[in-house]
This record gives sequence, structure tokens and C-alpha cells, in this order.
Amino acid sequence: MSEPQAVEGLDGFAATALAAISAARREVLLLSLELDSRLYASEAFVEAAKRFVLSSERAQLRILLNRTERARRGHPLVALGRRVPSRIEFRELSIERKRDRDDELLIVDGRHLLQRRDPRELVGLWTPDAPAEGKREREVFIQLWEESTPAADLRELSI
Repeated sequence: MSEPQAVEGLDGFAATALAAISAARREVLLLSLELDSRLYASEAFVEAAKRFVLSSERAQLRILLNRTERARRGHPLVALGRRVPSRIEFRELSIERKRDRDDELLIVDGRHLLQRRDPRELVGLWTPDAPAEGKREREVFIQLWEESTPAADLRELSI
């Protein structure tokens, strides 16, 4: 296990998130307050997400949001999810959990963690190799995922 490293500012968090998803092999789990465009909408991040989900039939990106309003307004990651819905899924936290979770959490392959506990904080933590903590955080994420509802407002409607 490696020691957590401080990640400062939005640019540092975005760069670390890009590096993490670029190295992903099997699974990326993202818990986000509202899919902040400053963190997850850069061309580089969306392209890395695309490469990841197309790299293997087993690659999966799950995005769990506290609020979907901002993501609905033309977010490029949502557009990518509409093109490959079998590999990218969006869900919204249950009403009971929304008030408990306003953090940003990225879990890559169950062992790499990027987190920011409070959206007002400018410092996050990156733990590049934490299999035990990654497993625990993944289990919590999966529980939240199972309690959540599909984000129907982020799916493409076809007539």
C-alpha cells in the first residue's frame, strides 16, 4: 500500500483523475456531486474514458451522481455514455443518501483512489496503490449503486 498524496486545486485533481482513468484496465467507479465540467469534461479526460471503455469487453465505467442537473446540459461524458451505453452507466443517489454524500470519489480497478471529501475543499487525496482501502470503498460504492436509480434524464430518448 502506498501513502496518500495531497492533490491541490481543481487543476491538480483533474490531472490526477485523467492519469487514473488513462491507466484503468477493468473498472472505473466515479461518485460525483454533479460531474463538474472543470474536472471531467476536458477533451483529454473524455478521450481517455473512451479509450478505456473500448479497450475490453469487460471494461466498465459507472458514474453515480448526487445531482444530475448540470450533467444534463451537454456534458461530453454524458454524450459518450449515450454512444456506448453498454459500457457507461449513470445513476443518481437515492434521496436518503444525497444529504450524506457530497464528495468526489474515483476508484480505479479497485485499488487506486482519488478523493475529495468536501466540494469546497481545494485539497484532495490520491492513493495510487491501496488494495484494502480500495476494496472497502468499492463495496460502499456498490451498495450506493444498488440503492440508486438509473439517471433517466441522462439517457438519450429516441423515437
